[in-house]
Amino acid sequence: PGLEAGVLTCEGTIRETAGDNTKARDLYERAVGVATETSDKEMLAGALFSRGYLLGVQGQYAAGLTDLKRAQATFEEINLPDHALTALNAIAILYNRMSDYAQAIHIYERALKAQREAGMRREQAVTLHNLGRAHENLLEWDASQKAFQESLEISQDL
Repeated sequence: PGLEAGVLTCEGTIRETAGDNTKARDLYERAVGVATETSDKEMLAGALFSRGYLLGVQGQYAAGLTDLKRAQATFEEINLPDHALTALNAIAILYNRMSDYAQAIHIYERALKAQREAGMRREQAVTLHNLGRAHENLLEWDASQKAFQESLEISQDL
């Protein structure tokens, strides 16, 4: 029964991609409800992630962070560490959007360490780029350039 939540989340992603964020949010809300009712933790974490990310895009940072942190914790609980890292990066992105660059840097560095340990090269390139932007926002030019350079090198290798 929890797969219904997965279908609703997928439909929400399609609507979000098409620019219909109102419908996407409604579908994510329904997915969270179905996953909660069916006690499907994996589907719940996925729906929370999608809803949290969209809420952040819409400027509802507190609600977005709540969903993303809950998704991350649930992914960790059910032993999906790569998904948990994706949620952690989304959390950092929200802190960056809120102009809390120091907190974003702290989280990006945490995620980067785990990505390196897991050999997640593509994800490292993206995280390093985002880390460079956060340093740039704090006018930390050397750190920014270092992160961008490493991101470029990984991207070229890929």
